[in-house]
Amino acid sequence: MSRAEILQLVGTLAAAMASVLAAVEARLVRRFKNDGATSRERARELPALGMIGRWRFARLRGAGAIAEASPGSYYLDAEAYHQYRKRRRIRALVLVFLLVAAVLVIVAISKE
Repeated sequence: MSRAEILQLVGTLAAAMASVLAAVEARLVRRFKNDGATSRERARELPALGMIGRWRFARLRGAGAIAEASPGSYYLDAEAYHQYRKRRRIRALVLVFLLVAAVLVIVAISKE
């Protein structure tokens, strides 16, 4: 397998994983919104989650996007979730910029 094929495979797998994570997170946020759990007063029990769902829940909790109103009752903090998404978009753009720069450097070096 050539380097180009390996890079293409890794890129495809990374994109697929990112897509799955985004879908699981969106489903979790949608559950909170659909249940009306968007304030401390309207907090709900955590729905049953799979492994990836629990991981995304922990990430959202750590970012403050999902808050605990009382033991076992949670709600979506819309403003904190908005800020969390904004930070993630900025990080993603920086990562893409760095990857493009790295590819350009590699191409320039390989042409010498």
